[in-house]
Amino acid sequence: MEKLSFLIIAATMIAAIGYSNTVDGIITMTTSAERASFQLKGSGTAIVDWGDGSEKQTAELELIDEYGWTQRISHTYSDTIPRTITITGENITGLY
Repeated sequence: MEKLSFLIIAATMIAAIGYSNTVDGIITMTTSAERASFQLKGSGTAIVDWGDGSEKQTAELELIDEYGWTQRISHTYSDTIPRTITITGENITGLY
């Protein structure tokens, strides 16, 4: 079995009020695994900052199964130091 130990040390969902009275959803989690992988549920667009200086990834939250989960989003790191992943999107309703 491929070593895919996606260790979430902390996961927090926060709703923050923006300056234009819109609500932005933010999810943060910390991992020290070599590979991070998850699925999102919701609608619209999500932006993933992998916390390692790489380009942010944009994910369209489109339904791919009858349960409403999106395609798996993955990233591989060059080392195993702790990284904080930040996911932003206004209509994220689940993380798996």
